[in-house]
Amino acid sequence: KVHARRLRRFQQSLSRKQYDQNTHRGSKNWEKARAKVAKEQRKTADQRRDFHHKLARAIADNYTAFICEDLAVKNMMKNRHLSKAIASVGWSQFLTIVKYKMEKAGKYFRRVSRWFPSSQTCRCCGYKNTEVKDLKVREWTCPQCGTWHDRDENAQKNIHAEGLSILKSEGIQIIM
Repeated sequence: KVHARRLRRFQQSLSRKQYDQNTHRGSKNWEKARAKVAKEQRKTADQRRDFHHKLARAIADNYTAFICEDLAVKNMMKNRHLSKAIASVGWSQFLTIVKYKMEKAGKYFRRVSRWFPSSQTCRCCGYKNTEVKDLKVREWTCPQCGTWHDRDENAQKNIHAEGLSILKSEGIQIIM
């Protein structure tokens, strides 16, 4: 957030400098302001990349398998309320780094299909509740077995179980 605030200030300063649209040349002060903006953007990107590499290394060192949901990040970026937060986290970049670090360490990286109904399926009895498709529903009770579910926790446990079944179908046994 600190870098985002600084970047915003530098970009505002840059927009006030003289720049000729016809010749595509700016004043000396415009060049200095452009360099500040570029430096701040580079700092933010480097900070994010460093965090991704450190976290991915910790995951590759401590776990045998990494199971995640194959999200349509490009489509999620179309949501104007979430796009800034999604972009600042850098999910795609992080998953790419985790994948190559896991494969380099001889460990398993698997993605569960984005069409798998992870948040709609009851983890206890397997009942599929189609009313949970709406993202506003954060918690629900299974009408079949009466179990209360937090949407995100339920999805996480279902993705974990599905990933383990994918690994098992490939003949890979993961001991927990």
